[in-house]
Amino acid sequence: MARKQIAIAYYEKTDEQKRRYISYMRNKIRKGDDAILQSMMELIERHLKKYHADFYVHDVSLYRNTEGAPFLWIVREYGTHFINLYSEKFLDNEVWDAKAHFEAILFNSRKEIKGIYLIDNGKMQKLSEQSALATLAIKESIVRKNLECDIKKV
Repeated sequence: MARKQIAIAYYEKTDEQKRRYISYMRNKIRKGDDAILQSMMELIERHLKKYHADFYVHDVSLYRNTEGAPFLWIVREYGTHFINLYSEKFLDNEVWDAKAHFEAILFNSRKEIKGIYLIDNGKMQKLSEQSALATLAIKESIVRKNLECDIKKV
C-alpha cells in the first residue's frame, strides 16, 4: 500500500484500531532486524509525549521508501520530522525545500527538540543544530549540482 494510502487508512480508523496498529508496528520493529528503526523507536518511546503516529505511520513509511538515501530526523516532545536530503524541490524564491523545512522547525519548535539525527549509510548520528545546518548546506550543493548536470544534458 502506498505511503499516502497507509496514512489515510490510519486516520479513518477508530481510536482502538489506531492503538492496535501502533502496538503492531512497535512489535514488528522490536522483533525485526533493522537496527536503525529500532534505535529510532527507542528515541521516540523515550521522548515523545504525543503523536506517535508521526513515527509509526509516517516516518517508518518514509524510511522504507528512502532506499538508503540520507535524511535528517528530528524528534520533538510532540512529534517527529523527516527531512529528505536528496529532495529536488525548490520553493519559488530558490530556497531548497529541505532547508526551508528545517528552518521552519527551528523557528516554531526549537525549545521542544529532543534530538536532530542524520541517518546515512546504515548509521544514525546525533547532530547539533550547527552540524545539521552544515549537513544541509553540503547536501543542497550536491542537489543543485545534480540538477545543473541534468539541465545541461537536455
